[in-house]
Amino acid sequence: MRRFNFHHRQLPGLNTTSTADISFMLLVFFLVTTSLNIDKGVTRKMPPIAEEQQTAPIDINKERVLNLTIDANNKIHCDNSEITLPAVREKVRTFVAAKPQQHVIAISTDRKTSYEAYFLLQHEIVMAYKEVRDSYARKKYGHTLDNCSIEEQKEVLNHYPQRIADATGNKEGGAQ
Repeated sequence: MRRFNFHHRQLPGLNTTSTADISFMLLVFFLVTTSLNIDKGVTRKMPPIAEEQQTAPIDINKERVLNLTIDANNKIHCDNSEITLPAVREKVRTFVAAKPQQHVIAISTDRKTSYEAYFLLQHEIVMAYKEVRDSYARKKYGHTLDNCSIEEQKEVLNHYPQRIADATGNKEGGAQ
């Protein structure tokens, strides 16, 4: 009688010692090559909520208000006349410099105004404030606002406070 010797063949083992290294390198590769979308936004500091205090509406002289409006077609109007985006910065800069403590910039938007147009308008306004404040700091302290001490910065910011009134459109054609 013949005897069959079946030797069970074992499958060769898979070498997995470098699997973790390869996985880590792929992870690093994808993290480095992937671009992240950074959302744009407008930073505003809201006034503190006063407890049990009602503020009465304040009458503001219309000469102290600069009205900026963005219509449904993303066109900017300043005091009812169309204005380009680069001209907004100059207009705001001269307006704020002429009335440092007594100015208000009123922004009205249509419901169909794009966020990009609104953001660009806000950027131009903020840059105009920065230029006015830097100019004042150079005259008074000899350097820009960024290089001022904390006390000097507070004085410049108090001299040129940022006063922006924002009205979102409730219906087509502008703010209500």
